[in-house]
Amino acid sequence: MLPSSDAELEERLWTLEEVSFFLHISLPTMRRMVKRGDSPEYSRVGGQYRFSRESIVSYLIETSKGPCPDLAVVDESVPKRYPERHASAS
Repeated sequence: MLPSSDAELEERLWTLEEVSFFLHISLPTMRRMVKRGDSPEYSRVGGQYRFSRESIVSYLIETSKGPCPDLAVVDESVPKRYPERHASAS
């Protein structure tokens, strides 16, 4: 059963089903990730996997690939790598 509110999820440990739903992955994939050791840190409660909100956030930060490589930040104070290309565009 999925939680009824965001506050409820923050206050208690998440189930395997809730984490897989949150991460947008199938339950079998989530189970494989746990067995491989490629999942958020968890504890066992009554033989069931339980995940804290903090472990899920840490997992997302650790596995983040950073900004999209196609994303460019324009900063005029940085010298241009190919000045000849920019000269012809002006």
